[in-house]
Amino acid sequence: MNVVPINSIKRDKPNPSGVQGKYKASFLLGKPNQPPIDENHLTFEFDQMHGNSHLFIGDPDDVFVNITANLPDGNSGFKNYDFEGYANAEGYLSKIVIEKFDALNIQDAMDQAFNALYPILSRMSILNNVPAFVHRWAIVELATQNHMSSFTLPFLNQHAPILDNVPKDADFETFASLFREGLNSNSPNYQFLCFFKIIEGIRKIKEERARKENQQVLLTGNKPVRPREILPSDAAEQQAWLRTLYGKQKWSGLAIAQVFSSGAGGRKINDLIAPSKELDTVRNKIAHTVLRDESLVPLTTDDSGHIREVANWLPLCKSLALYLLKQEYSTAFGTGVKN
Repeated sequence: MNVVPINSIKRDKPNPSGVQGKYKASFLLGKPNQPPIDENHLTFEFDQMHGNSHLFIGDPDDVFVNITANLPDGNSGFKNYDFEGYANAEGYLSKIVIEKFDALNIQDAMDQAFNALYPILSRMSILNNVPAFVHRWAIVELATQNHMSSFTLPFLNQHAPILDNVPKDADFETFASLFREGLNSNSPNYQFLCFFKIIEGIRKIKEERARKENQQVLLTGNKPVRPREILPSDAAEQQAWLRTLYGKQKWSGLAIAQVFSSGAGGRKINDLIAPSKELDTVRNKIAHTVLRDESLVPLTTDDSGHIREVANWLPLCKSLALYLLKQEYSTAFGTGVKN
């Protein structure tokens, strides 16, 4: 397998979205909570990375696994996808690769590869009673070596907090436990549910407070002042907003774009989190699939559209949960979030 160093590739201003042609997809496996590579290790050379799993396939010098999947091709037929699975030095399935397949662009290549492989990983998981966890993935346009890859920003090491000001409040402790559950989880779906549950809980607290204030207006005539909470739209203001939540750190343009995705900048917070709006819609899709009557919404968490939608809104969902926590319980955090 030839490895082409990324810094040696001649690029003729390729379309970053890709064009119709041949693509390659690579999936690096890992055990949940046991990352196979350092969390801050950023590279697109998947051929040089070695993952891990609970699935033993044998000596990497002697064996690899052929995995064939098929999907409807839109013409009353099926399109075959031939994946190859490779072992690490200990003989466990390490990564799964499809070397070449046709796609319209990078996004289409991602959708095809995910929709072909993820149901197979789910079958492996249920038949063997083990996780089948994708730690990182990459899509490569073969003509240009243009890449799209997943990458999870690492957590920063922190000084232990002073707990003296943490309120003995049942709601706060519930929210804190949900936040910790979200951070501890490898599942984006479960993370989203935890963070949105915090948003929903604090929204109800604020609505109840507003109801009481409105009743007070009827008695005193003093109308309460409620500031409009709008997400910043300017990049510098967005970075400043994120620093009030996560502390003083550098935020790349890519990281900021992940939080303020899909035109979220400039939107009212209440508009984003209200029933039937974007975040609530994603939550409901996950809940219908995992927790409620799945017959109501025919979804699967293996579907690439679902995976993409959750990944698109998860960073903002987490940030809004933390924003509302710091606003509602400013004493616990030492500094409040300005309205």
